[in-house]
Amino acid sequence: MDLLLVGNANTGKTTLFNRLTKSREKVGNWDGVTVECKRKTLCFDNKKLTVVDLPGIDSIVPKSKDEVVAVEELKNRKKQNCKVCVVCDAAAIGKSLMLAVELQKAGIDFDVAINMINEVEGDTDMLQKEIEKLFACKCFLIDARKKKCAKQMLDYYVNCDNVKSDANAKKAENLSQSVANIAKNCKIEIRKMEKLEKLFASKLFVLLAFVALFALIFWLAFGTVGNFLSVMVEKVFVDGLFDYVVCKAYAVGEILGLFCEQVLYFGVGSVVCFVPQILILYACISILENAGIVARFSLVFDSFFRRLGLSGRSAFSLLAGFGCTTSAVLVSRNIGNLKTRKKTIAALPFFGCSAKIPVLLVVCSLFFEKCKFLCVLGVYLLSFFVFLLVFLILSLFDKKEEDGFFVRLPRLRSPSFGVVANSVAANFVEFFRRTFFSVLVLCSVLFLLGNFDFSLCFVGVKGGRSMLRVVGEFFAPVFLPLGFGSWGVVVALLFGLVAKEMIVSALALVNGAVAGGLAISLVDNFAVVHFSILSSASFLVFIMLFTPCIPSLQMMRKEIGFWFSCFVGVFQFVVAYVVSMFVYQIGLGNLIFVWILIALAVALLCLFVVKCKRKGDCCCGCYNKNCFRRKSNKAV
Repeated sequence: MDLLLVGNANTGKTTLFNRLTKSREKVGNWDGVTVECKRKTLCFDNKKLTVVDLPGIDSIVPKSKDEVVAVEELKNRKKQNCKVCVVCDAAAIGKSLMLAVELQKAGIDFDVAINMINEVEGDTDMLQKEIEKLFACKCFLIDARKKKCAKQMLDYYVNCDNVKSDANAKKAENLSQSVANIAKNCKIEIRKMEKLEKLFASKLFVLLAFVALFALIFWLAFGTVGNFLSVMVEKVFVDGLFDYVVCKAYAVGEILGLFCEQVLYFGVGSVVCFVPQILILYACISILENAGIVARFSLVFDSFFRRLGLSGRSAFSLLAGFGCTTSAVLVSRNIGNLKTRKKTIAALPFFGCSAKIPVLLVVCSLFFEKCKFLCVLGVYLLSFFVFLLVFLILSLFDKKEEDGFFVRLPRLRSPSFGVVANSVAANFVEFFRRTFFSVLVLCSVLFLLGNFDFSLCFVGVKGGRSMLRVVGEFFAPVFLPLGFGSWGVVVALLFGLVAKEMIVSALALVNGAVAGGLAISLVDNFAVVHFSILSSASFLVFIMLFTPCIPSLQMMRKEIGFWFSCFVGVFQFVVAYVVSMFVYQIGLGNLIFVWILIALAVALLCLFVVKCKRKGDCCCGCYNKNCFRRKSNKAV
């Protein structure tokens, strides 16, 4: 039997799904977290039950792609042996139950679960009885984060003979008025965090909070705390466990020992060290999401994003891009306008995913060890500035369309430790899967290609012209204007297309170094890959703006189309190449690039002024609603 969890967005359906099925699906205190059906079969009292988590809907008439998925699943329910449970928000009970009214009119049997009951005050027992009387259904009063509530629901759906009888149910046409007054009749009131709500109602405070919080996050992840944990992991796993395995492998045979050293010690070990810093980043972002702060950021940045051809809802996808570009593409489903959705997906590579963090940390350690977190923060800010510049240029040639942005501001609440822990654990599992399977396989391929030539003779990494070296030397001249035209860098970038984690592993294999030793080897002029201060800055910029990995491009192809994914891949490579080249050439004092940059800036400014003049609704880019000229135009 299937149990379908349906309801408005941000009513806690995924939290309930995780509690019922012991899963770790992503949750967040904002609309549109779930964009596709999640299914999991569980066994309770020796009976099987398949729980389905549907994307949030406001009505059975879908308006976006994720709502279509949920509505189609509901339409097909009569062909299956399944139950429907409408999950409602206790603090917005009137609105949440309007969906139940629509289901009643459509002839769909259901039960009701009033979630987050701990966040309201009033006669909740009366509320439960009223709902059961109105719809002739079972009503649960739950806090989805509690195990007791999950056990209660599982026991009901698995063991009870849940045959619906609507003999005492009110007629559908009389339900709307009763539902609208139900919170008032039961004296249901919301417990608010009034002081914080007032503070976050100010746009200035939200902007200051955004800057302060993200500076704090970067300091925690890439400063003292993150560095300390990274060193501990390196001592325990790389210098301890991995080194022990390599020693045992050499005792068995030289080739096996060389394989384990290059693949496990140099390859996987170079990535594992940075897991604590990545998990700290995940934990901080999860806290912001569950506290309800992210939705307020999106609302404040809506008008700003509109000028770039995006919308406030794009902020959810862009924030998800800090974790993984592939999952961020899925989150973009909650954007109804197709054109805006395409632009949002095209913007995702500018927001560096967590897989790029190991590369940034290693390269930043070359010359900026004491202020590493400031260096990483600076690279992110530069990437954000490039994003603004590119999309401002595109907006000048683009016909703007009105894309209405509507978001329900969630209540500010204290983040649940369990929810944050589950989110971090889920991200750790995903990172572990990529690191110890994808990286392990790719490092094995790298070992074979880097130690054998095209006649399959063993040459060693530095002993001769291996297959990788031949390919790398062929493409190396392309990157000479960027300052890092080494065949080892080309090899790292090629494997980085498959998985960004592989860039560090490939550099470690080519230079024969690991973790802390990798940074030292990159400044050695005799190493295969080495950098100067200027070339390392150019390399950092290129990596930050580099083409997203193949899995991300495949997801883009699935969601938008093949040609669009190809365009994003080529477009991002061109942007990364051009920006990195300007950084390196201007750093060398090449005046030609300086004058080109000045000419571009003047041309863009002139184009922007001309476009604003033609509009006639503002003065040279003025967006002030109180502008004298704008008022005059409206009066005419």
